[in-house]
Amino acid sequence: MSTQQTQVDIYTGLYLVPSKFKNCSEQDPFWTNVLYFNSIRELQATKVLLSDNFVRRLQFAQSKYKTKSNEYINPPNRYQVEELTSRLPSDEVVEKLDLLFKDPCSYPKDSLRFVLATNIIEVGIDVPRLSLMTILNQPKNTSQYIQVSGRVGRKSETPPLITTIFSPLRPRDRSHYENFKTFHEKLYLGVEPTSVTPFSDAAIRKMLEGAFFVLIM
Repeated sequence: MSTQQTQVDIYTGLYLVPSKFKNCSEQDPFWTNVLYFNSIRELQATKVLLSDNFVRRLQFAQSKYKTKSNEYINPPNRYQVEELTSRLPSDEVVEKLDLLFKDPCSYPKDSLRFVLATNIIEVGIDVPRLSLMTILNQPKNTSQYIQVSGRVGRKSETPPLITTIFSPLRPRDRSHYENFKTFHEKLYLGVEPTSVTPFSDAAIRKMLEGAFFVLIM
């Protein structure tokens, strides 16, 4: 099975999850699926999948499992799929962020079903209602993985559901898949050291005392 087909199957399954809850407030945490990508190219390819393959797969799934006509789940409309990337103007980024706060109870037709995002969401995004995320391919850095996955499940009463789609053709993805439990048990041990800017105020304050004692010894 190709990675694209795997994406479509996973997006379809997760799209139908809220329908299993009768209460709107219970649906809300899993209503918006935040899709994270390591590159714009992967994001663009998924946009095409959502407008074509995903729609057909959703219709097939409901037909296969004989969904009742009054329970049929429609594909997202054009207002329910948005992009959140650094290539958007800053004012548009703010507009997209505001849309994330729209819940299906108050805005059933306008609340987002898919948000396609890149590393712009790593920090500063705090939307309590979000609890669902799909990550395509393992992020390059462990710190990046921690920051990205931390954008959902901000409320203790709604633990996050995070799905990572690994590619068998990528050595890094295969390694994380084969060592998934071990990696997550020691997650913070794998955080890469950050670079230090020489002679910056922070670096001088941190190292000055040590350098002083080295000189007098």
